[in-house]
Order: sequence, then structure tokens, then C-alpha cells
Amino acid sequence: MLLHQLLVFSSITITTCSTDSRAGGITGGSATASSNRIVRVPGGIVYGTAWRGEATASLAWTAFEAGFRAFDTANQPRHYNESALGAVVRMAAERGVPRSALWLQTKFTHPSGHTTPQPESHDQLGESPSAVAGLAPYSVSASTDEQVKQSFRSSLEQLGTSYVDALFLHAPAGRAGQLAASDWAAWRAMEALALSGHARALGVSNVDAAQLRALLSGDGNSSGAYPS
Repeated sequence: MLLHQLLVFSSITITTCSTDSRAGGITGGSATASSNRIVRVPGGIVYGTAWRGEATASLAWTAFEAGFRAFDTANQPRHYNESALGAVVRMAAERGVPRSALWLQTKFTHPSGHTTPQPESHDQLGESPSAVAGLAPYSVSASTDEQVKQSFRSSLEQLGTSYVDALFLHAPAGRAGQLAASDWAAWRAMEALALSGHARALGVSNVDAAQLRALLSGDGNSSGAYPS
């Protein structure tokens, strides 16, 4: 069984039991927390924006007008359109709803989750990779740590924000029941972003129970710096 999305903390887990269905795009959420750290998702439900393509902005805006204040995306151009969601954030601000009233969560996606063949560097494209449908928003020849940094910078730019409320590892690169070295490298880079304050929470998606246990135990591969 795959756990679609989990926000992971040392003493708090917020689970979002999402189908991320093409029909509804709605993610339900529940939370358990200890006394030292509480994270709340506005409205308790996150609107998913996968597979919306050019309709992302209009559909997300319809969700906003219906009362949604939490939105899920990913820097995976083949399935998501972060820039369109960024437009919704700007429209919300024009309506008097500040960024602080919204919950924005995005994801880092390993190279295997992007269209191949992929560019070895941004220079081969002549424009931002995220602007080219399906291509990775980072140099695939870079280290995993650098891929996470490039992807995250691109996410902030496209969403028009200085921080995200949650950053997810989209899916492990490791086989079922295992985490690959690149998963640990990505997680350490994500921890650094959390420590910087630019990612308010960290999470994982599309993991199985064994992978989640390994991540929570650390196995000596997580810095342990976040959360403190």
C-alpha cells in the first residue's frame, strides 16, 4: 500500500489521504500533533492541481472562490503548472487575501519523474527548463543536492512566493521497501531548505510503509537537523 502524502516531523504527522483524482483534484487531510509543534492546513482540505494543464489557473481559481485556501502542486511540468497556480496567488492578493492566508505545497521530483531524454544543462534549452513541458526544472547532470536547490528556486519564482508551507519528496527513487542514496541526498537538501525558513514543513508522497519507517528512523542518512 502506498501512502500518497505525509508531512513528516519528529513528533507530528499530518496525513493527507489523497487520490489526487483527475475528476475532483481534492485532497482530504487529518492531523495529529504533540504539544511542541502544531501545523494547520487552512480548511483542512488541499486542492490538487495535477493534470490540469492550461486549465490549472481557472480551476484553481474556481476552487479558491469556493473557499479553498490550500493548494498542492509540484515542479514537474509534465503533470503540473506551477506558474498558473502562482497567478492564482496573485489574484487572491488582489482580492485582499494575503499569502499568509494560503497554504502552498510543492514537490521535488527525481529525474525519473520527468520526460526523457532530458537536457544535461539549462544552456541546452535556451530558456528555463520549467517552461518546456515535461523537462526537468534543473540540470540532470548536477548532484541531487543541487537539483533540489534548482527545483526549489524555480518553484518559488513560479509561485511568486518567498516560501512554501510544505515541500515534498514527490516519490522515492529507490525500489519498493527501500530508499536510494539519491533519496537521502534529496531529503538532506530539503532539511536545509526547512532550516532556512523557505520551506515551513517537509513531507513525502508515494511511499510504502517500509520506506516511511526508514525515513523516520533516519538510518544514519538524515542530518537530524530538522526538526530540532
